[in-house]
Amino acid sequence: MSKIDEIISRLKSEFPGKAIVFNPPDNPEEIVCEVQPASQHPEYSVAIAYIKSSKPHRHAKTVETYQVEDGDLDLYLDGVKNTFHPSQSYSVQPEVIHWAQGNWTRVKVKSEPGWKMEDHLLVNKDESAGKLYKGIKGINHVTILVNDKDKAREFYTDILGLEPINVGKSLWMKAGSQFIHVSKNSGNPVTGTFYHFAIEADDFNTYINDLIQKGIEVFDLDSDLQKVKINTDLDDKTRQFFVNDPDGNIVEMIDTNNPFFKGL
Repeated sequence: MSKIDEIISRLKSEFPGKAIVFNPPDNPEEIVCEVQPASQHPEYSVAIAYIKSSKPHRHAKTVETYQVEDGDLDLYLDGVKNTFHPSQSYSVQPEVIHWAQGNWTRVKVKSEPGWKMEDHLLVNKDESAGKLYKGIKGINHVTILVNDKDKAREFYTDILGLEPINVGKSLWMKAGSQFIHVSKNSGNPVTGTFYHFAIEADDFNTYINDLIQKGIEVFDLDSDLQKVKINTDLDDKTRQFFVNDPDGNIVEMIDTNNPFFKGL
């Protein structure tokens, strides 16, 4: 039995009587079973898809959520490859050009509102690539405003542990492969907002506890961006914490292994 025949047999067994669509019809690289079609409830539809390769397309109105059930899925969003694993999901917003590749990866696809042929607009990959400049390699540096450069140097190097770099009279620091530029007399520090940057660190538990031992206030923020005390669950890889520098700038601390960023 071929792989395609195996998939068809499984879908017919799981979802008897449901329509099965082959894309393209003659030599399918995507097999879709319409489990809950939009004809039953226009506000949403649900399908099970087995994907080897889908064609680039966009939707004018529909939000399409891919939830991987078996195998790995490479989902291209405006030309950028994102890999998702079983139990991971992603919601593709309207007008985002996307397509998927896998090894007959099984995916649950929910469309809101329900999927309609007229809202499934095929495009060329070149249209997607045109939205992005492929030569961009990353963020080189961020600039923070301070009132006292000496206090800033002490905080960011002696306490947070960043590497100082002297560039003339300017104060620069290195965090991994990126840089932070500390600037004085070019404006007032931005406080009272969620304006911030984030530093990621290995051995997160030790790092945060070291900051606490140095007398640094490590805090979390509630939904109103108000300070709240951190709990003791420092081993939770999804946690992030915040500190203020001497001028009130917010610095976020993130675990290098935080799973939020792995699938992006």
